[in-house]
Amino acid sequence: MPEPPARDVGDRTPRGHAARRGLPRGQARRYDSPRTTASGGSRESSSRLRVAMADEPQTNILVVDDRPANLRTIEATLEPLKQRLVCVGSGTEALDQLLRETFACVLLDVQMPGMDGFETARYIKGRPRTAETPIIFITAVGDQRHQVFRGYSVGAVDYVIKPFEAEVLRAKVKAFVELHRTSVQLQRRTEELKRSNEALEQFAYIASHDLSEPLNTIAGFTGLLSQRYGAQLDDQGREFVEHIGTATGRMQTLIRDLLGYSRAGGPAAAAEPVDLNEVLDHVRHALHATIERKGAKVSVRKLPTVPGDRDRLGQLFQNLVSNAIKYCSDKAPQVEVQAARENGGWRLSVQDNGVGVDPSDRTRIFDMFTRVGPAGAEEGTGIGLATCRRIVEAHGGRIWVDDAKRDGCRFCIFLPDRQPGGVD
Repeated sequence: MPEPPARDVGDRTPRGHAARRGLPRGQARRYDSPRTTASGGSRESSSRLRVAMADEPQTNILVVDDRPANLRTIEATLEPLKQRLVCVGSGTEALDQLLRETFACVLLDVQMPGMDGFETARYIKGRPRTAETPIIFITAVGDQRHQVFRGYSVGAVDYVIKPFEAEVLRAKVKAFVELHRTSVQLQRRTEELKRSNEALEQFAYIASHDLSEPLNTIAGFTGLLSQRYGAQLDDQGREFVEHIGTATGRMQTLIRDLLGYSRAGGPAAAAEPVDLNEVLDHVRHALHATIERKGAKVSVRKLPTVPGDRDRLGQLFQNLVSNAIKYCSDKAPQVEVQAARENGGWRLSVQDNGVGVDPSDRTRIFDMFTRVGPAGAEEGTGIGLATCRRIVEAHGGRIWVDDAKRDGCRFCIFLPDRQPGGVD
C-alpha cells in the first residue's frame, strides 16, 4: 500500500524559536545514513530503492526549512535513497552551504523568517556557481495557485504542496539525483576526452616534427646520390634512387599535413576581423605555380569580413582551392568562391568543375585519412579535408558537400557572426 501523506507539523510555535531550539543557528545537520524511515511506508518499495542506489556514490541534497519537525519528516522520506542530506534552518545558511559544496537539488521551504524561500531562490539562481541547481519548493502556504506561479518565476523546477505523498517526493528527488550523476559523469568524460585529445595532438606534433629531420636528411642525400653518382648507376639503380625520392616526398607531405592538422586543433589566436578577400588573394599567390601549370582559373566574388583566426582561415581556403584544382576533369580547372548572408552568419562556397564526389562519400570524405576519387586521380594524404572540418568547427561553423546535382563539386561552409566564447 502507498505511504500515507507526510503532514506538516500541527503545533506551529513561533518559527524563529523552533529553529533555534531544534537546530542551532549556523549549524547544518548532515546525514550519510538517516536514522528514521517514513512511517507506514511500503517496505518493498523502499527496499527496491535501497538496492538500486546502494552501489552508487552518495550525492548531496540540501534541505532548507526552519521547522526541525519538517526536516525530520523529509529526512525520513528520503532515507531509502541513501544519499547525503544537509539540513539547514534558514536561507542564509543554505546560501552558505551552496558556496561550499555542490548539490543535486535543493528542497526549499517558502515561509521562513528573515529571508523567505523565494528570496533564497533568487540568490541561488543569481550566482553562476549555483544557477543550474534544481530547486523544489515544499510548502503548506495558502493561496497555492499564486504561490506556485511565483515559485516557477524565480527558477523552481517543481513545487510540492504539503501534505505530500512520500513516494512522490522521493521519486522527484531520485530523478534529480540521477540527473546530477549523469551530468557529473558526462563532464568527467568530456574532460578526460579533452585531455586525451590534447595529448594525442601534442604527440602528433612532436612525432611529426621529429620525423621531419631524418626525412630531410634522406631526401638530401638521395639527391646528392643521384646528382654525383647517377651516371655510374645502371637503369635499375637509378630507378631505385627515384623510388626513394618519391617515397620520401610522400612522407614529407604526410608529415606536413599531420602538422597542419595538429596546429588546427591547438590554441587559436584571439579572434579578429578577417577580410576573406585578402585571404583569397594570399591563397591565389601561394598556389600561383599550380594554377599556372594546370591552366586553372580561380574567380572570387565579393566576400565578407568575418571574426576568426586569419592563418587558419587561410589554411582552410588553400586546402579547398588546392583540392578543386587537383581533382579536375579533362577540362581546365574552373574554381569559383562566393558568399551569401544566411541565418546569423555567412554561407561560403567553393565550386569547381572537376570530377565531383560520389553521394556515398559526401560525409566520410571529412574523416581522417579518407581518400576518394576516380582511379588515376592525384593521390592525397586524406588529411586536408579533416583539417578543414577541424578549422571550421573551431570557428563555431560547419562544412559539407552540397548535394545539388551539378558538374563538379561544391563545398559549403557556414561561419557564424559570433565565435565560440562570445567573440564578435
